[in-house]
Amino acid sequence: MNELYQSRSNILQPEKPVEKKEQTNPALDKALWAASGVDISLNRLESIQKSFLKAAELFRETDMAVANRLFIQCLDGLERFFEALVATKVARELDFKLIRVNDNETLQGLETQLLEILRSTMVLQEALDYTAISDKIEYELITNLFSWNGALRKLRISFNSNA
Repeated sequence: MNELYQSRSNILQPEKPVEKKEQTNPALDKALWAASGVDISLNRLESIQKSFLKAAELFRETDMAVANRLFIQCLDGLERFFEALVATKVARELDFKLIRVNDNETLQGLETQLLEILRSTMVLQEALDYTAISDKIEYELITNLFSWNGALRKLRISFNSNA
């Protein structure tokens, strides 16, 4: 997941200075993320799915500046989703290689697919191929995010049934 942050920051933005954060209680943070991290991740995911669809629609229209601004906002939202996901993964000590989404896929596989989709989307953005970006969002990215949505819902159910 760190690859997402590195590739995104290298391609889209200049490096920013690291801000100091206030001191927190790691045990309390871990308990909070363990208790509500999946719900937080789902909320963040659901909000960006709609925004990505709007961005894809805008890329098919003529105002690329608006489409690019929305796309960058979507990437920021996706970064917040990943932050919540990583915090939950750490708090619950989850191994994504072992958590099956379906018969053929694990959470690690979904993560790998998502990172590859984002990498190829960045290449298309550098090439200014807006129709291909729109297609990539609509046919690959949204499908992957939908799979994440379903997987996280199943994970939440399993956590609730084991509680």
